This record gives sequence, structure tokens and C-alpha cells, in this order.
Amino acid sequence: MEYARYKMCIFGDGGVGKTTLINRYITGKYSDSSLINLEEWLKILRKAPDEEHHYFPLLLVGGKADLELEGKRVTEREYAYEHGKKYNLFEGMECSSKTGLNVELIFETLARKMLGNSGLI
Repeated sequence: MEYARYKMCIFGDGGVGKTTLINRYITGKYSDSSLINLEEWLKILRKAPDEEHHYFPLLLVGGKADLELEGKRVTEREYAYEHGKKYNLFEGMECSSKTGLNVELIFETLARKMLGNSGLI
């Protein structure tokens, strides 16, 4: 059986929900953003040396989707969609670590994309 080894990088500004998202995915439990710095994060990420693999999937994830129900949405969908298009992010979706909305789907989508790029699926 052939095994593949991958690293997943989750990045973003402080307080946008990265750790909460990972904890929700791993434990299935919730415990108590913006696109302002997206361009800077992508510059840093794309400068990372990777001589074997020159392509890796990026997924734009909007966290805290549950805030929309409370009328506290921070970033509009169209604004996020335009940024995703501008920076060639293959896909985007919203999630809520609090409710669990799309948490598993995010990690499954990235895993499928990585395995597909390597020809394993």
C-alpha cells in the first residue's frame, strides 16, 4: 500500500477562528475576520520553498458563519468571492466552529484536492 504525506497550513489573522476550527474538526466540540491581510498571507505562503511540489491547493474559508444569524456578519460573501477570484483560490466556503457548519467538508475538500493532485485518487 502506498502512503502519501502532506502538511496542511491554516493561516490567518489573530482571532478569526483557526484554532477553534481545528479543535472542532478533531474533537467535534466547540469552545469559545476579515480579508484585510489575505494578500500578505498569500505572498508569504507562495514564497515558501517547495522544490518537489510547485502547486498546492488553497481554500478560502470564512469563519464564524453563525454570526450572520445574529446580524453580526463581518465580511460580505461577494467581497470574499471577489478576493478568492483575484488570488486564484480554487474554492471558498463558509463555516462555523460553533455550530459545526461545513467543518468536516473543509478538511475533506482539501484532502481530496491534495490526493487528486498527486494522482492517488
